[in-house]
Amino acid sequence: MGIHFDVFLQTGLVNFYAKMGDLRSAEKVFDEMTERDVMANNVMLLGFSKHGFVEEAQRLFDSMQYKSKILVLGIQ
Repeated sequence: MGIHFDVFLQTGLVNFYAKMGDLRSAEKVFDEMTERDVMANNVMLLGFSKHGFVEEAQRLFDSMQYKSKILVLGIQ
């Protein structure tokens, strides 16, 4: 049967793991998402950025479809 996760819930999990510094779990949830919206991409991008994973953040940014809608409010 399995559990169906929606984009909102999965993005929340990515955000939680990223804020806790568990980027491995955040990226695992992110990679397993069947659907990603602008917010999901931004959450993962900010997680990488805040924890110093510059190459991973650049790789994700380069692959994003929504570059014109990126929120930069969380980057300091």
